Amino acid sequence: AAQAELIVHAAASAGVQVHPFQNRRWDSDFLTLRSLSEQGVLGRVHRFESRIGRLRTLPKGNWRESSDPEDLGGVLLDFGAHLVDQALALMGPVTAVNAFARSVRDPHAANDDMQMMLTHADGALSILTASQAAAFGDPRFVLLGTTGGVRISESDSQESALKAGTLPTDPSWGVEPNHVIAHLRIGETSGELVDSEIPLVAGRWNTFYPAVLASIVSGAPAPVACSDVVADLRVLDAARRSADTGETVHLSPPATHG
Repeated sequence: AAQAELIVHAAASAGVQVHPFQNRRWDSDFLTLRSLSEQGVLGRVHRFESRIGRLRTLPKGNWRESSDPEDLGGVLLDFGAHLVDQALALMGPVTAVNAFARSVRDPHAANDDMQMMLTHADGALSILTASQAAAFGDPRFVLLGTTGGVRISESDSQESALKAGTLPTDPSWGVEPNHVIAHLRIGETSGELVDSEIPLVAGRWNTFYPAVLASIVSGAPAPVACSDVVADLRVLDAARRSADTGETVHLSPPATHG
């Protein structure tokens, strides 16, 4: 976080902009969660579960799996950067962090399996998991409230679309297949549980760079505030300390998005 603040201050002194790339804020699955939370259909949201799991039996050996501290490898920082950003954006300020991180495939490589628990200022919890040694990585999201919950099993497909050669200008961009849905469960006052399936909100990665351009050309708000990413990094720094010491790390002041 301290290094990020140095970059922000240097940019301000030079009169230039810095635009952190937190594209996962515009994932179809995450946008759907935010919409449901903002509508209040879940009641008071008290727990957020987010996971990225995949099975790669052999490490690739690139910087992401390097144990050299200069490379900043490992899933805690790699996947954790997005998981933490989403948790702060959805659940609000973080006051405490508990985390573990381990290397299960190669003890000499960077961590490839991690979990962190964030305590938010309102008492809610975020449980974030990432692994390169997980044969099952679903559900992607679970969001629980006092009157209902939502579960999304499959991940946003925009990265796969890019790899397949689909252009962000395509009319179908960000629209998930019909079978990719959110499972919503609402508790009625009668005690009955009502289940429904709802389509995901269309993903909007294609709005990021136009927003960057608007910020540069006309002074529009940046799509991702640098202060948000500094807050993310404070949480990640705390997670690394917690994983190293086994202790809860408290954040004062809380880490929060603007």
